[in-house]
Amino acid sequence: LALQLCSLLQLDSRPVVVHWASQRIVVSGDVADQQLYLRICQRLDAIDSLGIDKSTSGSSVSRAEIAATALQEGRPNLATMLLDDEPNPADQVPLFMSMDQDQRALEKALQSEDPDLIYLALLHILKRRGAQEVFKAVMANPTARALMVAYSGAQDEPFLRQLCETCETPMTLCAHLLPKSFKMPDLARRLKALQAVKKIATQSKEENAKFLCKHIDEQARLQEAQVDLEHVTGKAIFLDTTAAHTVKTCFSLNQYSKGLRLA
Repeated sequence: LALQLCSLLQLDSRPVVVHWASQRIVVSGDVADQQLYLRICQRLDAIDSLGIDKSTSGSSVSRAEIAATALQEGRPNLATMLLDDEPNPADQVPLFMSMDQDQRALEKALQSEDPDLIYLALLHILKRRGAQEVFKAVMANPTARALMVAYSGAQDEPFLRQLCETCETPMTLCAHLLPKSFKMPDLARRLKALQAVKKIATQSKEENAKFLCKHIDEQARLQEAQVDLEHVTGKAIFLDTTAAHTVKTCFSLNQYSKGLRLA
């Protein structure tokens, strides 16, 4: 009757359905979780057959709200079964987290492909269970690993180092450290940072690791030559330019021998 009234008055029927299901749980007594779950699901699935206009109901009835009631009534297994049916991951993931079902929360977040939900689940695991649990979680999932790399690269470099070491992905760490190396304010620290990146790259079995090591050596030699040119010419116009631009500038300043060595 309440649902029919909602339809006639063009009111949202979802609160009525949620209230009915929640009260069914409250007064269920000793009814088994599985039996109660089936009764509720049968009624929810039957709602469409009542002829209620979906335009008044909008999206699906929130299983998360009903699951929250089940949890309050001391029925965590029923809550889990209901929450598994929740179509909205944004409602699903936080409640799983509150139920200490962190792995299930992460699985649902990953299925949603929503970066915010994945971050929420991963950072919750980090806070509640520590770094090692996060490492275990991301090793099995490239998407989760990529997001944690992005987060730790921006927020927590020591954590990034641990993550890359645990996942055996030194080139990922190199990709983060290499740009920072070129931002060092003086040549000595820059070269030291580049050599540190090269040392990490040598631990990788990837084919591009050898190329990176060669590139680092070439850049180190180029930057040493550029600093020397700036000292000789008295012009701070060489450092951080390309090899081709450096050679061209050498020739324009009559530094032919130095330019030819770099060509």
